[in-house]
Amino acid sequence: MVELLSPADFYAAPEMAGLQRECRVLQILARSELKALRGLNDDEVNAVLHLLSYKWFIPFYVNCVPIRTLLLYWDRLLLPPAAALPPSPAASSPSAAASSSSAAADGSSAHLRLALALLSGAQVEMAEAMRGSRAGEGVG
Repeated sequence: MVELLSPADFYAAPEMAGLQRECRVLQILARSELKALRGLNDDEVNAVLHLLSYKWFIPFYVNCVPIRTLLLYWDRLLLPPAAALPPSPAASSPSAAASSSSAAADGSSAHLRLALALLSGAQVEMAEAMRGSRAGEGVG
């Protein structure tokens, strides 16, 4: 079912071009939306976002978020657009509202909206961890 919901080249071997594209989109969105990440080392931020993208996007968030969040996410993917769904946490910002209005109504950008919401909630801690790491040591 996941293969039917994702872009055709999302899992295409060997380089998974669709997943790589989604990782780059998340990096661009995070840089523009998350103020706490501005001014940090681009390579380090991109590496962290790349790892998180793989962890979240490949399993479509299964075993990555609380069950209630997972079910709301899957509702966005599977239910028709007219179904009454609560707004995503990131939808409160003006730029998120603009991007969600232009996004496909079929839930195709739901994974990016959820990723931005998760990152938004943790951006201060992420930035502090990245600033606190010594040069060459990396985060973690």
